[in-house]
Amino acid sequence: MRLGAVAVGIAGALVAAYGASEVLDSIRGKGDASLDLSPIPRDLRSAVRRISRFGVGVRGGLIATLGFFLVRAAFTKNPQEAAGSRESLVWLGGVIDGRWLLAVLAAGVLAYAVDQAVHARCRRIRPVL
Repeated sequence: MRLGAVAVGIAGALVAAYGASEVLDSIRGKGDASLDLSPIPRDLRSAVRRISRFGVGVRGGLIATLGFFLVRAAFTKNPQEAAGSRESLVWLGGVIDGRWLLAVLAAGVLAYAVDQAVHARCRRIRPVL
């Protein structure tokens, strides 16, 4: 196996591991400690947290899929096997009943957009002294 294929395989494994850790963190409910949700009304905070967890989990799954494609490209020594996010979504859409899984993934990507909007509004940034 060539050094380039090994490097791509290692990079793919790291990307897949990061994606899997994001999924696990979202399942465990591990939130971002730097968020201050006080600007969000108290009765909406729980829903915002659940939506954000779902979005982060879907994003992690998509990242893990990208890592899987990189590892597969390294083992087959075929750069065409590496895929981007479009190919990942198409592949995941063919796993089960494609329409429903793609709808869940689309909802997850929108949920991740909500998560990022919450981060933009509620993130506490410590000043550098």
